[in-house]
Amino acid sequence: MLLVVWLLLVASAGSTSAEGGWVLWTKSSNLWVDQENASSGKPVRTFPTKIECLKQMEDVMSQVAAWMSGNGIHVSRDGNTLNLQITNPPDPPRLATVDYACVPDTT
Repeated sequence: MLLVVWLLLVASAGSTSAEGGWVLWTKSSNLWVDQENASSGKPVRTFPTKIECLKQMEDVMSQVAAWMSGNGIHVSRDGNTLNLQITNPPDPPRLATVDYACVPDTT
């Protein structure tokens, strides 16, 4: 449920367009108890320059980390990756990672 809210937060950063020169891309990997690792990736928004893309990436990562931390989720950052640990006793902790990247638009 919390990851759904996170996805909505990221989606609010803007919509994708085929006209930009750089694309902010996000990919989440979840490790749930008794489930295999699942990954998905999606473009968030396009930008005319790499500098604008990188700035938005920093802003989004800060917003997501602040929101998650404010909702009792342990967040650590490793470069362009947010590591999340969701605890909801008595359930075992759940782990997730969210990777961000600015890549050239090839469309």
